[in-house]
Amino acid sequence: MLRLDKESEKWVQVATMEVTDCVIYGYVVVHDTILLSLKPGRLFVVFNCATCAWTAVKTDTKGPTFAPVQLYS
Repeated sequence: MLRLDKESEKWVQVATMEVTDCVIYGYVVVHDTILLSLKPGRLFVVFNCATCAWTAVKTDTKGPTFAPVQLYS
C-alpha cells in the first residue's frame, strides 16, 4: 500500500501484503478503511489507513457466491 507523503510529494510504501495468483475483484472505501475483494475464491482483506495494517476477513465458504449491496443516497 502506498500513500502520498505531503512533505516530499512522493509516494511511499506503508504496508505490504503477500498474496499470489489473485486480482482485485472489487473494493470499497469507508472513512479510513479499505475493503478489498480478491478473486479467485472468497478472499477479503481490510486495510486500516490509521494503523497501516492489513487484516484478513473470515468468510463463510458455504454461503452464496456474493452478497448484494444496497446503497442509499
